[in-house]
Amino acid sequence: SYAAHATLASQAETNTAPSNTDSSPLGTSGSASTDAAVMLPLGEVYKQSPNQNNRTNSILAQYTPPATTTITTTATNPIGDQTSAASSATQIQQFVQDLQQSHGVPVEYSLSILNRAKHIQRIIDLISKPAEGKPWFQYRPIFIQNIMIEQGQAFIQQWHPSLQRAQQQYGVNAEVIAAIMGVETRWGRNFGGFNALDALYTLGFHYPRRAPYFRDELRSLIVLGYQNRLDPLRAKGSYAGAMGMGQFMPSNYLNLAVDFNNNGRIDLWNEPEDAIGSVANYLAVKGWKAGDHISFMAQVDTTNNTFSTLERSKTSTPYNWGQLQAHGVQVSRTLDHSQAAGLIELQNETSPEYWVALHNFFIITTYNRSAQYAMAVFQLSQLIKQP
Repeated sequence: SYAAHATLASQAETNTAPSNTDSSPLGTSGSASTDAAVMLPLGEVYKQSPNQNNRTNSILAQYTPPATTTITTTATNPIGDQTSAASSATQIQQFVQDLQQSHGVPVEYSLSILNRAKHIQRIIDLISKPAEGKPWFQYRPIFIQNIMIEQGQAFIQQWHPSLQRAQQQYGVNAEVIAAIMGVETRWGRNFGGFNALDALYTLGFHYPRRAPYFRDELRSLIVLGYQNRLDPLRAKGSYAGAMGMGQFMPSNYLNLAVDFNNNGRIDLWNEPEDAIGSVANYLAVKGWKAGDHISFMAQVDTTNNTFSTLERSKTSTPYNWGQLQAHGVQVSRTLDHSQAAGLIELQNETSPEYWVALHNFFIITTYNRSAQYAMAVFQLSQLIKQP
């Protein structure tokens, strides 16, 4: 649920996304960085040194949890973890030992990463008030604006062969793939303002509400580093630790990212073909139905006594189309009565608008568990698609 788009925090406040100027998380050549200060061919070093585990206890004993870094925090969050340094060190020790047992990652390697992590209060602040909490009439303009449409159309034109190949291979509409990448990072213009390591460390050990989830993602990030698939010290992303043009959480990067340009590596920051194929693969694995519609604007009869009893859908299709019709819902298209469907209500300034959402709409919500997010992706896709 936290495959969150990097642009929301900055766009919600400024309605613009600054161009990304960070160097590649994979190094300037696209391969693992060789700068000694941040390089991590450490994975290979440890794979060649089977006796590293003999030093585990002394290494753990020397671990000191990172200090808190406020970084222009707006307020202290009462949800934030107030665990003592000693307790945090104990949790880290258990974490790296479990990681060694489950994935074979040496304790020394994991600690070499975690010793560089920062606890950033601003991350706690941001995740506690996501932009999805805004009403639709404030949320929609973040993504549906002329510059986004122009950039999206240009992206589709530039990467048309790769988008078409992804559509043919995975069955996912080319314009939907492109729209997700636009909503997430404006097609690579804004990868997010945080180091993924800092984000996942902060949320995994200082945000009790979702700590187990974020620790799992931190585990996946460290595994990716150990396998030399990316440099966890330089991987930029959102405040939730999502990375690359498609904002993949580390577990999705580990399991669902693909080398779509067949050059022997996966780079979701610098190689749009890989991002295109990976987004398509993600949606296909989640259950995208090739050729199916996504959503239709609805007309509703609010005088129908049963209309108010309809559940407003968020992440699933609780009805079939025949049931919605019986409750006073109409669309301009003919749908099969047995078609699985849900009713979406979006808040405008004066009155709500309603949409009938079908199966593929809710597949988009697996990317971000928000009907507003899925609707922004859908509407943007319709505005940028090629005739």
